[in-house]
Amino acid sequence: MNEFSLSSWIGSGSEGAHVEIDQIAKGSNSWSALASQLKELAQLEMASLEGQS
Repeated sequence: MNEFSLSSWIGSGSEGAHVEIDQIAKGSNSWSALASQLKELAQLEMASLEGQS
């Protein structure tokens, strides 16, 4: 979701709601980064196994 749609969805809600939305967005970014790292590790492991056979 982009920031504009979140802002229009929240409207003029409380600051607490904005902070909570920001934390959720940051958390999902962290999970995305972790998933990317795990994917890279898996690819390196597969390449390593292929090299051994």
